Amino acid sequence: MGREAAVARNAIDGDAVKSGLDMPTLALISAVDRYRNGRNGAVSRQSGLGADMRKAALPLTTPPQSFIVGRSSLQAVIRTCPALTRTSPRGWNRADHSRIGVGYYRQKLGKPKGSSMRPITVVLTEGYSDWEIAPLCGAGRAFYEAEFRFVSPTGGALTSAAGLPIAETARFEAPDDGVVVVCGVPAFEADDGLKIGQKLRQARQSGCIIAGICGGTIALARAGMLDDVSHTSNGPDYLRKYVEAYSGTGRYVDKPKAVRDKDIITAPAPAPASFASEVLAAAGLEPRKAEELKSMLGAEHSS
Repeated sequence: MGREAAVARNAIDGDAVKSGLDMPTLALISAVDRYRNGRNGAVSRQSGLGADMRKAALPLTTPPQSFIVGRSSLQAVIRTCPALTRTSPRGWNRADHSRIGVGYYRQKLGKPKGSSMRPITVVLTEGYSDWEIAPLCGAGRAFYEAEFRFVSPTGGALTSAAGLPIAETARFEAPDDGVVVVCGVPAFEADDGLKIGQKLRQARQSGCIIAGICGGTIALARAGMLDDVSHTSNGPDYLRKYVEAYSGTGRYVDKPKAVRDKDIITAPAPAPASFASEVLAAAGLEPRKAEELKSMLGAEHSS
């Protein structure tokens, strides 16, 4: 087997990268792709790589092969598999190599999975309002491959307000990068406020963007983060009622959408769509895509 085919057979699991491939290897990759489309004869005559290509494209036991072609943001990932059908490589099943085929995906893949956006740390507590972060976490991970870390003040298992159990969360420690999201929960209305203010301040000092929705804005207010930035919450009197030291009334924005000012994002409970858009944009999602997401999630309310 030639060098090109040997390279093609080298299985790269997950999103590991092979860049800077030479022209013969790129020709082989092109041949494999065209073979999948039923033009094997033409490819064999044109490229002279037909035999090696068939061996590389039809491994019996090896996992899919991956290539990232080129070094610009316009890249393509090619994976080969015995079925030779076109599909997303995400569906590959290690136990059944014959079921899944290959395709191009993520044509604008600037970096490997998740690395083009800053990590998002989501602070949850027992009884957290899961609907407030569902659009953020669901769309963020499925559509944009954002990286989420789920933590809680003391770590351990949690159950949401809707009864959705989480088997394990890490103990909340101040990250040094990314966005910290505080999900709402009635427990923040208690006097102790779950005491996460110091860690929020540490995260902010390290360069993190801090975001809170619904009761999560109480945690930000208790940490003194809302006194000198424009912000919103569950109504003009909500923060005054639960945070004695709150002095940001003059900067309060009474609107039903998320508000971002500098490194602070706030939102009322009924605004998970705009909150998701602002948080993902803060994490590095292209502004155009963030606006598209907000429009999509809010379309039913604007019709």
